[in-house]
Amino acid sequence: GTASSTTTSSATTTSSATTSSAGGGGGAPSCDGGPCPEVIADHLDLPWGIALHGPHVYWTVAGKVPGEGKVMRAPIAGGPAQLLASGLSSPNQLFVNDQHAYWTRTMIDGAVERIPIDGSESVEVIAGGQVAPIGITGDGESVYFTTTDGYVKSHPLAVDVMSSTVILSKQHSTPSLLTLSGGGLYFAEYSDAGGVFRLDL
Repeated sequence: GTASSTTTSSATTTSSATTSSAGGGGGAPSCDGGPCPEVIADHLDLPWGIALHGPHVYWTVAGKVPGEGKVMRAPIAGGPAQLLASGLSSPNQLFVNDQHAYWTRTMIDGAVERIPIDGSESVEVIAGGQVAPIGITGDGESVYFTTTDGYVKSHPLAVDVMSSTVILSKQHSTPSLLTLSGGGLYFAEYSDAGGVFRLDL
C-alpha cells in the first residue's frame, strides 16, 4: 500500500551533500567540426530528467535497478557535482524552485518526492500512491504532474495534514511531459494518436 511504499522510500534514501567528480574522465564527445559540448558530469547510470535553477543544473539518475537512483546538481559555471539524494527508485523528471528539488518516481506505486536544494534534509514524499508519474513542473503554489493511468494532477507545495492531490484532467492516453507558461499548463500525450493540450489554471 501507499504507507509502506512511503516508508521504504524514505528509509532507503540519503541526503548527505557529498561531492563526486564532474567533467573529464574519458568518453569525450566527438565534435565533428562543430563546437564541443562541455562535460558537466559523466559515468552516470542512465541520467534522465534535467532542470536549471539559479547557479546550478540539477538532474536525476535512474539507475539500472530500483534503489540505484540519484538526484544531483553541479554549478553551471563549473565545478564538482554534488549528490543530493541516493537510494532512489526510478527518479524521472524534476522541477526545482528556491527551496526544493521535486521529482517523479516512475513506478506502478509511484510518487512525487522532494529534497532541499542543498541536500540538507531527508527525502520527503509529498504525493504517494501515484501510478507511474512522469512529467512535473510547478509555480509558486503547486507542483503539477502527469500519471500514466491518464491523469494530470496538482499538489500544494506546502506539505501538511490538510494538503491533498487534485485531479485537473483525466481520461488521457499516457500523458507525459508538461510545461507551464502564462497561466496555462501544457502537456503531451505519448501515444500513436496522441496530442498536445492546454489547461487554464
